[in-house]
Amino acid sequence: MAGQEGIAEPGETPPASAMVRQERKAGEAAAQRRAGKTMGYLKSLAEELHARGLVARVLRARSGVAFVSVVNPVATTMRENVTCAPTPAGLHDWYYWWSWGECMHRVDDPAGAASKVVHVLETSAVPTG
Repeated sequence: MAGQEGIAEPGETPPASAMVRQERKAGEAAAQRRAGKTMGYLKSLAEELHARGLVARVLRARSGVAFVSVVNPVATTMRENVTCAPTPAGLHDWYYWWSWGECMHRVDDPAGAASKVVHVLETSAVPTG
């Protein structure tokens, strides 16, 4: 029989509520580790973008999702939001993602990702035809 306050006696299975609490704590810890990784990757990208002349800030949406808001200061309508997350397949590989949900670049190369964002937001002359 379970002891006081939902603690199992030696040799007994813990009550379901205690197991749920343990699973919730483990899930919260994993979410905190993931959030820490996310912020680090996003800050690295923001630094690379800033070094290339773009305005880049790490922000958090009301939903809690963090992202880099990037604006071309020469043409402020040229903007993009970049997130980062592991692959949907649940692998341990993390990637930067375009705002439209397409995988952009792996997070271990923020300079490469920054080059892609710069290319998308550049204001080079469009040839007339």
